[in-house]
Amino acid sequence: DLPKRKKDEYYFFELEGLEVRSQEGKVLGRVDRVSSDKDRAYLEINDGKVIIPFIKEFVLEVKPEEGYLVINSLLEELF
Repeated sequence: DLPKRKKDEYYFFELEGLEVRSQEGKVLGRVDRVSSDKDRAYLEINDGKVIIPFIKEFVLEVKPEEGYLVINSLLEELF
């Protein structure tokens, strides 16, 4: 069994495969992989072409049960 997680914490496997959407609902890609260093996790999107830190300023909503997450629209130019 996996340890309990806090409300806004996610296991990497819960994030991998999620569709990435802008705040306006535009589909930008898919999370292929989640990596981490000692300080934070990173979302690798579109075969690693885009990598963003998994922080609340960038990732605004996570809806694993619905299959997507929402990123700050300021990041949309990366796609």
